[in-house]
Amino acid sequence: DAVINNYSANNYEKIVRQIQILNEDYRKISGTNGFGGGVDTQIEFCLATKSPDGSITDGITKIYGALPVWDINAESTQNNSDYALKHLRHWPEDRYLNLYVAQLEQLTNDDGSKSDLLGYGTFPSELSSYPDLDGGVISDKYFGDNNYNSAFGKGRTLTHEVGHWLN
Repeated sequence: DAVINNYSANNYEKIVRQIQILNEDYRKISGTNGFGGGVDTQIEFCLATKSPDGSITDGITKIYGALPVWDINAESTQNNSDYALKHLRHWPEDRYLNLYVAQLEQLTNDDGSKSDLLGYGTFPSELSSYPDLDGGVISDKYFGDNNYNSAFGKGRTLTHEVGHWLN
């Protein structure tokens, strides 16, 4: 997991809660929002305890600094925000789910109105061409158990994006 800017103890609690929400959703745990429709996928998530080099880690990479203007549709080059973000810290995609929490841009709709970019996940079919772009990116506004927007908060946005990653 990579957190861009403003890391604090509160962020750690949000990260732990977000992983709990993923497990509630993917394991269909009774008494949680994840118990709705669907099935128990028997997939569980946790923070990494060992980094790719074998050293002990809390599974969280804290990165401080600004990213370039976000352009999700740009070519996959060093000038693309997605590429730049994922090259700050990327762990092998065959052993880790790389998740990135960042401040994402607002999108301009066809009618000129603005809407938030909530997040996105890499589909498995994209990995043969771009293995180092693996993972999911989520807006800090929609990460964790929050009330920012009842339709997209409560940690369900990342559940959706991880669903793309799982295909």
